[in-house]
Amino acid sequence: MHPAPNQQTDITVTKVDIGMLREQRDALLTTIEDVEDLSTCGDSETMKLREKQIQSLEGIVNLLDAMLDIAEGHE
Repeated sequence: MHPAPNQQTDITVTKVDIGMLREQRDALLTTIEDVEDLSTCGDSETMKLREKQIQSLEGIVNLLDAMLDIAEGHE
């Protein structure tokens, strides 16, 4: 069963390769930039969909940033 939307919980992940996590975050940022370049193409419905997708991806970047901060002792 999946948690309800907007439900918050703590998650513990062990043995994370911090370097790989940073590389994945950077790759995601590059992908977001590519999608942003494409976001002006298409009709208004397609543009709205891409904007929503970008916002979701940026949320994942924020999660990865928080994980990296904790792993690197910044929090």
